[in-house]
Amino acid sequence: MIITSIYNLLTSGTVPVVIAKLFLGLIILSFLTTLVKVSSRSTRHGGVLPGVPELRGVPILGALPMYLRKGIPHVIGRMIEIGGDGGIAYANVVSSVLVSVHEPALVKEVLGFPDEIASREGDTSTCMSWSPFWTLRRMIGNLSLFNYVGPETRHQRSVFIREFNSTKSNREKFPTIARLAEQHCASLLVPSATQLKSGMVADIRLAADNFAISLWGDVLYANPSNHVDDNGKVRTLSNTIMQLAGDPWPAIWYYLQQAILGLLSPGEPTKSESLLRRDIESVIGKNISRLMQWESVPNREMKTLRSLSVQTGGSPTGPLSKFATEFANLNLFGGHHSIGLNVVWAIIELGRHPDKMRRLVEEIDAVTMSAPQDLDKQDAEPEDWTLDWTKVTNEMPYLDAVLTEVNRLYPTVHATLRVMNKDAILKETSSHAGKNPGKREELPTTILRTERVILRKGMIVYMSYWHLHTARKYWGEDTKEFIPERFLADEQGDSGKKRPIGPLMSFGYGPRSCVGYKFASIAAKVYIITLLRMYKVGVQGTEHGMKLGTLLEPGNPVAVALTRR
Repeated sequence: MIITSIYNLLTSGTVPVVIAKLFLGLIILSFLTTLVKVSSRSTRHGGVLPGVPELRGVPILGALPMYLRKGIPHVIGRMIEIGGDGGIAYANVVSSVLVSVHEPALVKEVLGFPDEIASREGDTSTCMSWSPFWTLRRMIGNLSLFNYVGPETRHQRSVFIREFNSTKSNREKFPTIARLAEQHCASLLVPSATQLKSGMVADIRLAADNFAISLWGDVLYANPSNHVDDNGKVRTLSNTIMQLAGDPWPAIWYYLQQAILGLLSPGEPTKSESLLRRDIESVIGKNISRLMQWESVPNREMKTLRSLSVQTGGSPTGPLSKFATEFANLNLFGGHHSIGLNVVWAIIELGRHPDKMRRLVEEIDAVTMSAPQDLDKQDAEPEDWTLDWTKVTNEMPYLDAVLTEVNRLYPTVHATLRVMNKDAILKETSSHAGKNPGKREELPTTILRTERVILRKGMIVYMSYWHLHTARKYWGEDTKEFIPERFLADEQGDSGKKRPIGPLMSFGYGPRSCVGYKFASIAAKVYIITLLRMYKVGVQGTEHGMKLGTLLEPGNPVAVALTRR
């Protein structure tokens, strides 16, 4: 192809820089001209969304400059501001229409749409898609669990729920979780010749992530060293994938190469994406080899990846089912973040609130540790205590409240999206009332519209969980404060009234909600329990910032001082 030859010539280093820049300028001009043409002939939906506030941008490009400069979380935040109590707003981005839905009933309505009406990717034949799932598809492979719709998806969800959200399955995994938490926490301070009793951990996020990666490695492949293999390759790949998925520039660069230069077919990965996919396949291949090695010894327990394979048509030995292989790819980049971020945000907030730290430690000491019969309780070392599944899961209300509050203020996936595959009418009237079993104060909100809101095919609908979790209208004036007590039915606010409970969607909602959150929650709980029963934890500093990217993460490393208890 002529274009390919020109591209190779430009990148070979033999062409003068001035000429290369001139040609690059012509490419960019051609790109912008194409955008203008696409924009002018695209359906603008007759005013787009009549009666709905619009976040106005610049001519032709719309909110694209804001999107590229500050990121999609900022654009969503601005749309929420102008949408106000109406619960919906929109912005044009070249030929695409971005919609923010931020009223609980409307969010549930959109997330409840079946895949034929709204899905994560939309029409993947469109070469330029703003959905991060389209970028993910190219990096982890076209056969991705994200793509499945209909009965196949429902079967897969039922398999996941049996493995990761059922009490029976998670109870079976509990000893592995407890063992690895003990090992990882003990390794935070490696005893020296002088029996080191205190020290500094540069970033507790890294430690928690390593535990989570090790846990997934053991549960899936019998590989608890998954976090250190190839110098921490899993974490490096995962961070790279997450960064690229949340960045709009890969979509623009892909459009340039596919539509303008003609270097790629629709859906074909770029050279860098192909290299990344090769690295992913290499890591997964090594882990599967570890699994096969484990299975070569008779009568060993069946690891979870093999169980997933058997439940989806695979045999008890040999090659894995397509479903199991695809899950391995997805798990590599998305499996550990929820566990690690739950831990780090909990430690940050407990460090800011010493009274809440003391209360949690007291609960841990009183409830979760049962000493061996041959040891007197006063003489037992922390390592001698054992964790009991029933007590951890049923008798720790304050820890449950702490983690619920963490997931309210810092949902790991702080926003989601759906691409409209068909036109759909949103309800003209919607309402929300926050309730809880303790009959707390309700915050009713009713939205009345004089015009129907029709979400048109091709629109990209964003929903911010973080906004729903922190809006004063749903949670009250203290919504930005860390108050686990709001989730304890017998505790009141300063006014003597029960605090309002608003919408909670930390793990999504509807047919695409998280199917592994119970396993992740148990893992985070056990790690926090183990850390706080083994050490006095002092968080260094109180301002760690909040970074809204693909995930909601601390803006800086979280250093902690540890002293053996």
